[in-house]
Amino acid sequence: MRKVCEVYLVSSSATDERGVELTFPVSQYEMMDAFEQIHTKSPGDVYWQVDEFYCFDYLAPHLDESMSIFEFNSLTEQLSKLDERQETALEGLLQMQVKNHMQENSGPITAQELMMLASNVDRCHVLADVHSDEDLGKFYADNDFLPELNDLPDSVYNLLDYAKIGKQMRENEAGTFTPHGYVCLLYTSPSPRD
Repeated sequence: MRKVCEVYLVSSSATDERGVELTFPVSQYEMMDAFEQIHTKSPGDVYWQVDEFYCFDYLAPHLDESMSIFEFNSLTEQLSKLDERQETALEGLLQMQVKNHMQENSGPITAQELMMLASNVDRCHVLADVHSDEDLGKFYADNDFLPELNDLPDSVYNLLDYAKIGKQMRENEAGTFTPHGYVCLLYTSPSPRD
């Protein structure tokens, strides 16, 4: 299992503030051992902070202080299984979720939302080489995703405004650009009911 981050744990009721540094995700036994070292049995008594992310550092501003250490461990366990494409998908999904929260004024991203986003990474298109509206427009035009452009002569095709095409496609798909490429949700047609 790939390691995600270094986490410092200390008992909030400890007087000496000696804590334990762990590399997450951890096994149940490692967690129990850490609780023993900081002299606590209750997860509610544990104060924790991420000292260093090895990957997924864009999650740092979205870690809710009310998230339990067990929820965080579950999240890092799920994250440790993601491949490069899925990591990019997660970053895009998080950007989309933040935008929704801003529009709805609905507060911070919750631990449950982060878990849900991490479990939905396979429901995304990821175009690793697409980093702008112009790149996206060119991708759609060059790969015959816009049937209305198929019969254009090359002389006219070269005059297309790819940035405008890409912007329209990105807005229609509610997609987003990450530092690692373009991400949008897959859309599936509803299945007929029996």
